Amino acid sequence: MKHLLTLAPLALLLQPACGKDDIDSASADDTTPTDDDTAPAEGGMEIVANNIDAGVLLSAWSNGDELIFAGGEISDVGAGYYVRKNGDDYCTEVVADRAFWWIHGAAEGDWYAVGERGLILHHTGGEHVDESVPTDVTLYGVFDEGDRTWAVGGDATKNAGEIWVREAGAWSQVGGTVAGPLFKVWCDGERNCVINGSSTSHIIEGDTSTIYEPSPQPDAHLLTCRGTSFTDVWCSGGTSGSEVWRWDGSAWSEASASGLGQPLMGLWIAEDGDVWVSGMSGTYAWWDGETWGTEIPYSIEPFHAVVQHQGEMYLAGGNLTTTTGDYYGTIGHYGVAAGEQDVPACP
Repeated sequence: MKHLLTLAPLALLLQPACGKDDIDSASADDTTPTDDDTAPAEGGMEIVANNIDAGVLLSAWSNGDELIFAGGEISDVGAGYYVRKNGDDYCTEVVADRAFWWIHGAAEGDWYAVGERGLILHHTGGEHVDESVPTDVTLYGVFDEGDRTWAVGGDATKNAGEIWVREAGAWSQVGGTVAGPLFKVWCDGERNCVINGSSTSHIIEGDTSTIYEPSPQPDAHLLTCRGTSFTDVWCSGGTSGSEVWRWDGSAWSEASASGLGQPLMGLWIAEDGDVWVSGMSGTYAWWDGETWGTEIPYSIEPFHAVVQHQGEMYLAGGNLTTTTGDYYGTIGHYGVAAGEQDVPACP
């Protein structure tokens, strides 16, 4: 049986702050929770699911009334699975023979999940359609524009990245092998996209054949980018500490990461404009336009992704840095207290 997470503070984060008021006016409970008392006061952080033994959770996507997490037994250890949240109910669904790393869709009921060894699963018409591409690399990111879908990835051991695009129902590789690996792709809805990776980035403006490297390149390990427009894109990352970068449509600039401490992985821009980040050692924080707000973490494990669903924030993570291969998933929740949830297999 896997151990429960130790819910302990980390010295690398700043002192706890009040709970975020735009989710609820009450402040978060700043006492150290126990395994039997993990629910916060309204407007705070909690671990709603832990030790999900199908593997780590690396991404999530809000699909109308449903929230879908994606992950699996990474490093080619085992299968890929979803955690599906409908209302207050959670369940797991194993749907692939290898792990997922990212998930995204352009319309309710239609999404893509990508992962190891070229894995691409397209959920459409109530069915899971295998659209995997012929590559041995891991696809770490996907973004569906509706009429055009991008998948990016690579192999860190070979400093190689790959860019794939789906147009007219077919996938093809574009740009050849590039410096990499590439981690995520974000598009603005007007056929402009930002692709980020380890000390490399690529910009697409309109035509899929026009893929160029912006100058100067951010000398940073960037894992996730999201924006409000092509002239306002935020990226999170870092290797030994937190890094936040911004793209203004023509150049990169480094933004404040003061007080965050840990390397970052996830990033989301909330409906109110606040930028949320997540990362190593249970890090989560929000930028309100002036400062980063953060709290003592509730998890010692990384949160690889953060997403907003029905006005509240959810975090996907688990022990993805373990060397034992015995992976499990963790789900964090910032909002009105829900308490610990059971996560059985889906019917």
